[in-house]
Amino acid sequence: MLDDERGWCLSFNGNNTTGTYVVTKATIPALTLTRDFTWMFWGKQASGGGGVNQVVLGNRYGGNQSPIQFVKFTPTRFEYYYTDHNGTIDYEDMPDGIWVHHAVVKVGPKLTYYRDGKLSATSTTSAVISANPSIWAGPDPAGERWNGQLSDVRLFNRALSDAEVKAMGANFKARKPVPANGTLNVSMPLLQWTAGTDALLHNIYLGTSPNLTEADLKGSKQFMNMYYSMQPLTPGATYYWRVDEIEKDMVTLHTGDVWTFTVQDVVAYYPAPRINRMRLR
Repeated sequence: MLDDERGWCLSFNGNNTTGTYVVTKATIPALTLTRDFTWMFWGKQASGGGGVNQVVLGNRYGGNQSPIQFVKFTPTRFEYYYTDHNGTIDYEDMPDGIWVHHAVVKVGPKLTYYRDGKLSATSTTSAVISANPSIWAGPDPAGERWNGQLSDVRLFNRALSDAEVKAMGANFKARKPVPANGTLNVSMPLLQWTAGTDALLHNIYLGTSPNLTEADLKGSKQFMNMYYSMQPLTPGATYYWRVDEIEKDMVTLHTGDVWTFTVQDVVAYYPAPRINRMRLR
């Protein structure tokens, strides 16, 4: 499906009978005490993912079953299982409705979980898990099918550095605008957004042209991630706005995307049912 923020992505409905899944030819390499790897992906969960054990990425039923062995991301943790050894990295539950970057980096026996480019949790394994024959991008065909969207799934046979994970997973730009991009009939001139990773200050631009310039700068080096326009907005007009994020070093700046909204008009609009013109004789 086509997502406004991430572009084309995979979408799963979490239904264990009719829900979609993707089978790849990739093999999950043996999880030894010396082998390094990195798994990462962008995910946007829906409805709690369908359950705490659902497979977001990895392998559950399609891998080695005698003895049972699997490695998987779930909505609540990263699991690596071998018979009676159940190792986990417990992380904050995946949130619903927003894109989040997840990564696990393994260096020898140590596994580190990153969320949105930031180190979040660690774990150490003491068990060796055999190579599994396949990896599912999204739900497992045999069950535990996750509800959500996946984008930019990457598997590396080496351990990425902290800087590399941050470069791929951090949300440096402002995102999740309120009102949402393209919203019609906006009545209150209050603009809000989710701040980018490492953002300390915000520059807010607002104007009637998508080509925003310094003349459209309404809030300079503002602390709060919201802006209320004290200047009245023109009824029925379409406005464009952008938030540039300034990092803590006060030098690094991340130019934001241009969003748009239309102000509620003062006259009646969008009649329902639609009025058709009639020719009278």
